[in-house]
Amino acid sequence: MIAGRDGAGAVIGVAARSSSRGGLRGGLRGGLRGGLRGGLRGGVCARLRGSLARLAMVAGLVVAGARPARAQTGYTRFDVTAVGDTTFTFLSGGARWVSPGQRGIAVDPAHNDELIAKFRVLRVRGGMATALITGQTGRLTTAHVALLRQPQPPFYLRPWFWLGALGGGVIGYVIHH
Repeated sequence: MIAGRDGAGAVIGVAARSSSRGGLRGGLRGGLRGGLRGGLRGGVCARLRGSLARLAMVAGLVVAGARPARAQTGYTRFDVTAVGDTTFTFLSGGARWVSPGQRGIAVDPAHNDELIAKFRVLRVRGGMATALITGQTGRLTTAHVALLRQPQPPFYLRPWFWLGALGGGVIGYVIHH
């Protein structure tokens, strides 16, 4: 066996068999000339590692960059039940947070949430909400859905605010005393 090192310093070996004349056959000609000199010592392993690293980096960027469209994040969908000239109604169901004055959008789910109209909620009664159409790019139908963003609680009602305030108070106390 003939041993050597590749471009990255890893130990490699080429097996060679003895012939009846005591010389090396096949392994030396095919292995030493083709393997050690031609490719492995020339950086094939280093190039392969570099290619795999680039492939892993690109795959990571693709996965990290895949985000849902703006119309799909933070919104709740409601079915449009009836459409009038300038108003429409939709089922608000158990969403008790739907209230007059909220603004939303109506989209076409059959065409990748294409924007159809913008609206403002006028009234909510018995699980049904009535909305005024304030802008329109296409005719609103019952095949479309209304999207409303659920209101967020004020910052002082969120637990992270109080944990940060407590942590800041402790750090300030320790630094001061």
